[in-house]
Amino acid sequence: MLNRMLSQYGEAAISGWALGNRIEDIAFLVVFGFNAALVPFVAYNLGKGDYGRVKSGFLFAAKWSVILMSSIGVLLYIFPMFFLSIFKPDGLTSLYSTASIRASTTGYPIVALTIIIGGVFQGAGHTHYNLFAQVTRNILVRYPAAVTLNALFGINGIWWCQPISSVVAFIVSLYLFKKLESSFNTPSIETVEKAS
Repeated sequence: MLNRMLSQYGEAAISGWALGNRIEDIAFLVVFGFNAALVPFVAYNLGKGDYGRVKSGFLFAAKWSVILMSSIGVLLYIFPMFFLSIFKPDGLTSLYSTASIRASTTGYPIVALTIIIGGVFQGAGHTHYNLFAQVTRNILVRYPAAVTLNALFGINGIWWCQPISSVVAFIVSLYLFKKLESSFNTPSIETVEKAS
C-alpha cells in the first residue's frame, strides 16, 4: 500500500523507501540478537520463578539496545550517504532514501525498546501481545499516518509514518508489558509450596 502511494512520485521514491528500509534492517541486527537471546533467557527464568533475573536481563538488554541504537541513529542521521554508498543511489533516489533514513532514525531508541519488550513477550509465552503491537504499528497506524501526512505535506510527510507508528506501537507494548509484569509479582506455585 505504501509502495502504491509512493508510486505517484515515481520509481525513485519507491527505491528511496526500499533503501532506507534495507539500512534499517542492517542497523537493527544487534537488537534482534538481544531479542533472540532474551526469549530463552526469559522462558528459563520464568520457569524457575526467578522474576528478579528476568527483570535484570530485560533491563540489561533494554539499556544496551537503546544506547547502541541511539548511537547508530545519530551516525545515520548525520552521515546517511556514507552508509548508502554501498548501494550507489543517485539523483532523486539518494535524496529520498536520505529523507527516509533521517525520519526513521528519530524513532530508533523506541523501536529498540519495543523489540526488546517483544522478546519478553515471546519468552513469557505471550506471543499474541507481540503480534498485536506489530499489527498496530504496521497496519493500524503506519498506513493511515502515511495517507494523512501525504495529504498534508506531500512525500516529505510520508517518511514520518515510520517513527509515528513506532511510538504508538511502543505505547501499546508498554501497556501490555506492565500488564504482564504485574502477573510476575504473584507468587509461583513453587514459592507457595515452599512457604507452606
